Amino acid sequence: MLNQIDLNLLVIFEKIAGTLSVKQTAAVFNVTPSAISQAMAKLENAIGTQLFIREHKKIILSPAGIDLLSRINQPLAHLQNQIEDFSKERNSKSYSGTIAIGCPSEFGSRFVIKWFSKFQKKYPDIKIKMRLGSPNTLLAYLAKGEVDFLIADDGPYYKEVAKKLSIKELFYEELIVCASQKMEGVSSRMKSFEAISTLPHLDYAMDCSAIGIWYKYHFNKAPKKLNPVLVSENVRALILGIQNGVGIAMIPKYLVKKQLESGEFIQISPTANKLMNALLLIQHNDKIPTTAEKLFLDMLEGKQKVIE
Repeated sequence: MLNQIDLNLLVIFEKIAGTLSVKQTAAVFNVTPSAISQAMAKLENAIGTQLFIREHKKIILSPAGIDLLSRINQPLAHLQNQIEDFSKERNSKSYSGTIAIGCPSEFGSRFVIKWFSKFQKKYPDIKIKMRLGSPNTLLAYLAKGEVDFLIADDGPYYKEVAKKLSIKELFYEELIVCASQKMEGVSSRMKSFEAISTLPHLDYAMDCSAIGIWYKYHFNKAPKKLNPVLVSENVRALILGIQNGVGIAMIPKYLVKKQLESGEFIQISPTANKLMNALLLIQHNDKIPTTAEKLFLDMLEGKQKVIE
């Protein structure tokens, strides 16, 4: 049973029990008071009993907390027995908990759910709560504490809050610009900046900042002004726009692989270079991950880095 409890939580518990102050404990571990409160809530949930009694702005140890503290410095075998007494109804052969994750809609539904299905066969008591959306939407979820971490597209979205976040490149996807075979005036042989920039465009924002990245990568410059005929944060909407001959758009290549292979879509490739976009792992700097989260992140780290 003991191997299912994050021992870091017991270290934090011992410090709080000694100071009876969340603020002082937070200063010791160089994290926020809310991170300490969350850690204790997770420990209480893991062992199935209340360790502290909260009275207005102060906290005191509960009877179970006093009992657990008295055993902290005893041999680990005794501590394990105590925790098992608190958790008789739990399955001692598995980890448990709920992981709240935010990620792009298509990436989450296509890959993360499939990966989680295999992960859950190994850890059947671990559940997942998934929020899908654009980077700005996902950041709002993270700020509100509705998700534990994000997998999100790289970009300028994180500049204002970057100091508060831990950001790490996790996966990579190739970004391409493509059009429908039936769209007038378009050809896979198009190479010139002028010819491509005069086509109708679809983008994720009115300023066409996304497809502007593609122009800068291949031509070292972006059009001074593009008038998008369709704007949507949803990549599926842009793919439907391409299918209906509305315009050209920048899309992760893996999402339109079948259309490219069948000839329904044309990839516009002015150079032989591949534009790769990073998918980032984003969480708060002071985040204290649960064992369930660590297991899930370890699983993600072991996946193929280039999404195809």
